[in-house]
Amino acid sequence: VLSHNQNLRVAAKLYMDYLDLDALLYGKRIPTSLTSSSPEKFDIAPHWVLDFDCDIQQLHFRRFRGKNVRGKVKIKDQKLIAEKLQLGVSGGKVFLDGVLDASTDDLNIHTVAKLQGVRIADLFYTFENFHQHFLMDNHLGGEVFADIDLTMQADKQWNMRRDALHAAIDVRLSHGV
Repeated sequence: VLSHNQNLRVAAKLYMDYLDLDALLYGKRIPTSLTSSSPEKFDIAPHWVLDFDCDIQQLHFRRFRGKNVRGKVKIKDQKLIAEKLQLGVSGGKVFLDGVLDASTDDLNIHTVAKLQGVRIADLFYTFENFHQHFLMDNHLGGEVFADIDLTMQADKQWNMRRDALHAAIDVRLSHGV
């Protein structure tokens, strides 16, 4: 549909029952592991300018499963911007603003989020125990309530740079195990 280097500009209200971001971003199903040996690299087309007011019933990305996703999602200058996004995740709710910047050789991510009643074991499973082996999803129980301000960096295959991870987190665990 689009020729090489042709601009794509879309402003729309996006209503969907189901959105599989793996298929959309990579054109096929990819392994559910964030640390797969797949050489696929994440990028955002430099000529895309999108502005979506979203209402998505189910959203899938790798192990992530979100429900009732509402808010604004924009793409511009190889940046994915979420504004006032709210969604159901692992039995709770998440409120989120953030930027995923793919305009450089690395992915630069900044997120401000509020979690309300999210099952902590599911959260650890979804994010592959945050690539550590000390505290695992099978060790945890209860619901987490948290305010998070997170900045991180990864390569285009989602390998995180631990030295570039900065987080301010206020957390409370309810009914924890």
